[in-house]
Amino acid sequence: PVVDHGFDYVAPLYLRHKFDGTITNSIVYPLTRSLYGHEVRRCLSTSWIGRRILSVAVCGSTNDLARELAGRGAPAGSLVLAEEQTAGRGRGRHRWYSPPGLGLCFSLVLRPRSPLRSAALLQAAAAVGVAHGIMKLTGRPLTLRWPNDVLMNGRKLAGTLVEAIDVEPTEAALVAGIGVNVNQTAESFPPEIATEATSLSLGIPTSTLENDLETMR
Repeated sequence: PVVDHGFDYVAPLYLRHKFDGTITNSIVYPLTRSLYGHEVRRCLSTSWIGRRILSVAVCGSTNDLARELAGRGAPAGSLVLAEEQTAGRGRGRHRWYSPPGLGLCFSLVLRPRSPLRSAALLQAAAAVGVAHGIMKLTGRPLTLRWPNDVLMNGRKLAGTLVEAIDVEPTEAALVAGIGVNVNQTAESFPPEIATEATSLSLGIPTSTLENDLETMR
């Protein structure tokens, strides 16, 4: 069955798929059992960002899924959440590792009046916003590696990727993707990035992080 997470306008697309893993069309996006849209919306004070949410257990890339939704008319502020990405990416086509249940992976559909002019500014704003949000939550200092990496103790904690897309010949949109390493251990990262990456659980004592998260509930 299809569960409505406030993304009612996309139902015709997903009614073609069964979410128990049975392929009825070319793509299957199983609905997540933990990142439920209504729980995310409950924590938001925004007027339009995140008011429409699609939560999936796994997808190739949340940016690609958000791009698909934008092409089908998703309004500005539509949010895609995934527990796992199998083809997540960063700038320069670098891979973003998103094992199931260990991090935050989400993408936002935006429709500014001048998308191409806004892309570079939004890229910087997204990184600053992610850093500010994490610092506000944890009280820990973070630094930025321009233009899109958020570092904790000199290692990459989060990254952003803003992409412009052509929806129609006379219309364009932006997709802003964000990934945050949350529960990864040192063994969770592939050898090629193990010395460069970190997570909230590695950078902050577990008890402190749990207390910080509890204050958000």
